[in-house]
Amino acid sequence: MTTEQKQDKRRVIVIGFILVLVLLNVVLIYMIIQNKNSEIDKQKTLRAQQKESYETNLNNLSRRLKQEIARSKQDGEENQKYQDSLLKVLKEVEGERDNLKASKTFTQKQMQYYKLKIAAYEELLIRKDSLMRKFKATIARQSEQMTDLRKKNNEVLEQVGKTKEEISQYKKRFAKAGVLKAENITINRVNRRGKEKGGGSYRERNIDKLKIYFTLADNKAAKIGQKSIMMLLKDDTGQTLVPSVGGGRFKLNGTATSYTAAQSFLFDNSQQTLVFNYINTNKDLGKGKFTIELYSEGERIGTGSFTIR
Repeated sequence: MTTEQKQDKRRVIVIGFILVLVLLNVVLIYMIIQNKNSEIDKQKTLRAQQKESYETNLNNLSRRLKQEIARSKQDGEENQKYQDSLLKVLKEVEGERDNLKASKTFTQKQMQYYKLKIAAYEELLIRKDSLMRKFKATIARQSEQMTDLRKKNNEVLEQVGKTKEEISQYKKRFAKAGVLKAENITINRVNRRGKEKGGGSYRERNIDKLKIYFTLADNKAAKIGQKSIMMLLKDDTGQTLVPSVGGGRFKLNGTATSYTAAQSFLFDNSQQTLVFNYINTNKDLGKGKFTIELYSEGERIGTGSFTIR
């Protein structure tokens, strides 16, 4: 075999080796692409399944909310605030469900969003269910207490021949026993940096806002339900300070009376702590002694005072 023939043979071998390598690379690339496409299809399938699962969860939440709303309506008007809150949550849940159904794609970001959102709704339902059980238990307990009071009242009326005037006075005292009472009234000042301080005596320049805290005393004769409290902030001349926003008027002993602030809340006889905020926007608070008066159902339920120097 000549030298030229040997060279031709080596070239053929090299070319063949190169072709084999190229073929192996092509096969490898094809397998990589196939695996990638398979993984993409798998991810799409998983996301579609997760999307369907989240839609089912949202539908279940909607069904449970509707059932709870229907049950709460059986308890009457005292549950109206609770019903309104459930209706608001139901509207949000159904909105989330409709948006999810309308979504053409379902990304990883959306998956995480709905996971957290559904978990939050589940927790909210648990809290509301717990609150409702507590509320119903309080109403039942209050009903039993009122029944006992009425029974004792009837026994007293049967045993003692009271006149109509005496009966009328007794009923008034019984009704007055149900008036709220504010305890532990504390007035703190808050400076412009948000730092809160108590003590009852404050420098004028350090008052950016007042925070009035108080606790409602235990009162088994008070009716469970919606209550309102009016707060009057009076200067040392007896004048009530009425801000441009938040103040108003209410009837007190048949007379229209100005108040500084008011708030409504659900009374459940759990010795709730409430807070009033007075923002000293126009620097209405000068030096002197100031009085806080709290009113509910036409009765004064507590007073407090502080001084500004």
